[in-house]
Amino acid sequence: MGSEGSDALRQFVLDGGTLVALNEASRFAVQALLLPVRNVLEAVTDEDFYAPGSIFRLELDTTHAIARGRPRETAAWFQGGPAFDVLDSTVTRVIGRWPDDPARLLLSGWVLHPERVAGKAALLEVRLGAGRVLLFGFRPQYRGQSIVTYPLLFNSLQLRP
Repeated sequence: MGSEGSDALRQFVLDGGTLVALNEASRFAVQALLLPVRNVLEAVTDEDFYAPGSIFRLELDTTHAIARGRPRETAAWFQGGPAFDVLDSTVTRVIGRWPDDPARLLLSGWVLHPERVAGKAALLEVRLGAGRVLLFGFRPQYRGQSIVTYPLLFNSLQLRP
């Protein structure tokens, strides 16, 4: 996309637009838009964290419009995505997070060193100028698993500034 494209996206958000980034695209958004969050899995090797496609427990803030009408606890497909630390809570709101207890993270599949993501943010809203960036650290549209996470994506597309 280059710096010109990144600058155009940043201006779109600053002017009141909503940018939705899914899974690995969230990494790009964080870097390109200089968002005040950190991907805790950046540069982490497979020996230090590995989840080759697993279903994780996801805890939602159901007071946020994106999670409205969803259960407080649900599941999400995790495959190669980021997990976030919030660096500025005045402009960042955690909508979904992985459980604090690493033993409660995995619902199905396999994960090595779940403590790396335990308690970390999985779904964020970052305010930037008059707009917002929604960062999904998982794939809400993944195959049949998406029946529980599609509503999060659809709700994010309906947000008003």
